[in-house]
Parts: sequence; C-alpha cells; structure tokens
Amino acid sequence: MDITKEFIFGIYIKSLKGKIELVKMPNELNYNYSGVVVKYSFSNTQRRYTSPNALAGFIGALAETGFTNIITTGSCFAEDTCFPSVAHVNGKSIDTLYIDRANQTEFITAMNKFGFNDQITGNDGTHTYKGTKNKSDHNDHLHSGFDESKIKLIKQ
Repeated sequence: MDITKEFIFGIYIKSLKGKIELVKMPNELNYNYSGVVVKYSFSNTQRRYTSPNALAGFIGALAETGFTNIITTGSCFAEDTCFPSVAHVNGKSIDTLYIDRANQTEFITAMNKFGFNDQITGNDGTHTYKGTKNKSDHNDHLHSGFDESKIKLIKQ
C-alpha cells in the first residue's frame, strides 16, 4: 500500500464533497496608484487558483512591501488539487521564489501580517529565516500557508 497516493487521493475526494471557493489568480498584477504598488508574476506553473482570502492576503502583503520582483509558482489547480503537494489543497498556500535576503525577510513579515503564518523556507543556510520552518525541498522557494481563521468579516 502506497500511503502517499492514498492520502492525496483521499484529500481530493474529500475536497470534491465540500463547498470549496477558489478564484483564478490574474496571470500577473501590475498596479501602481498613489504610491501603492501591487505587482507579481507567475513562473513555470499551472497552479493559478487559490482561496479568495489567501489571494486578498497575498495582495495585502504585496501592497505592504511594494516589491516589484515577486514571482509566484502558484497555489492549486482549478479542481482544488495540487499534486504532488498536499499543502496547497483548496488554495490554502502560495509559493514564491526568493528575492534578496533583506527584502525576503520583510516579505515574510508582511505575509505573516496578512494571515500567512505557516511559512516554510529552506535549510541550506542561505534561505533560512527566523520564525519559519525549514525543509530542504524549500531551498528554492518560500511556502506560505494561509490561516483562514484569521479572517474577520465586517458586515455593514
């Protein structure tokens, strides 16, 4: 029995039964108005869907930092899967490529401020950041998991 296949397949079946809200992330965003800059682009991925709240948090972190060099390798597929990863199911995580160290630290802090509090970085010393988990399969990208419980709905 291959537990990995069973686990991934089980998540896929479970996710199809529930109501999962996903939005397609724009292929790129390049917004600049009154000093607020929100910019990102995709690289080498078809995982262009995410949860609406994660997208809002991602845009918030981009606006907070104003960085123009953020490249994402995505979140999940249209059917809410993310094979072979299980950490992106239902669009609950977004991956980005690393930028220079000082700005990366600021970006990690901004992502955390906007609800991404499960972050994984590399363990090679070059991409190890305070307050993140470290794994060797993240030496080339930042993994930011979104916490839906951080969302506060304001009704007027």
